Formats: sequence, C-alpha cells, structure tokens
Amino acid sequence: DPSLRVVLIGGREEEASSKNVADKMKTRLLDWTGVLNLRQLTALFHHPKVKLVISVDSGPAHIAWMSGTPAVILYAKNTTGSDPRRWGPRDKKSEVIFKPMSEITVEEVYEASRKALQLSSPNFFIGMTV
Repeated sequence: DPSLRVVLIGGREEEASSKNVADKMKTRLLDWTGVLNLRQLTALFHHPKVKLVISVDSGPAHIAWMSGTPAVILYAKNTTGSDPRRWGPRDKKSEVIFKPMSEITVEEVYEASRKALQLSSPNFFIGMTV
C-alpha cells in the first residue's frame, strides 16, 4: 500500500539488520534504528499518525501498547521467558502471534495487523527489526 510509511526502530546493535530489511523494501521507509532514545520513542508512540507497531517481544513493543498504540507482537514459542500469557499486551487493540519464529509468515503478521487496525488503512506504519 503506497500510503503506508514504514519506520524501522531498534538499538544500535540492530543497524545491520535494519539495513538488510531496508534494502529489501519496495515501499518508502525511514530507518531510525539507533537514533531514538527512550523518551523520543515514547513520544513517537504517542504521535497520532502512528497507527501500529509490529515487533518481537521487546521493551519498545510494551511501551507501544501501554502508550495506546496497537501492536502486533511476535513471541518465540519454546524460548525461555517468551510467554504472552505472562508478558503479553493487556489492551484489547493489540494482537499476539505465539509460535516458533521460523514458522511465522508474512501473511499471519499482515492479518494480525489488519485485525489490530480493525481493517482500517494506516497512513503511518511503524515496525521494528526482528
């Protein structure tokens, strides 16, 4: 969807992964990996144009849903400490995918995103590196 704006975020240690994702993207994006501090990240999630966060189970994912931004959070099944029943979002807007990471498909994430957005099209889309 050409109206989507993807923003990659993450720590400095994820810059190579973000570059890899950016190189494969067919849509425009902003790569803010390693750029935002915690305060800026929280402010970003509170921005009205941010409609969705897609992330692995991480601090920023939890900040997103606690900020009121729907999130699609990927939990790695069979990984110690990765349990959405204990650590998952507590809002009604977010979606969880809980299975081995190698089995999560783009289609699943897309459908979970549509559900989290209640089938509306975002004009600003944010994602994190995996």
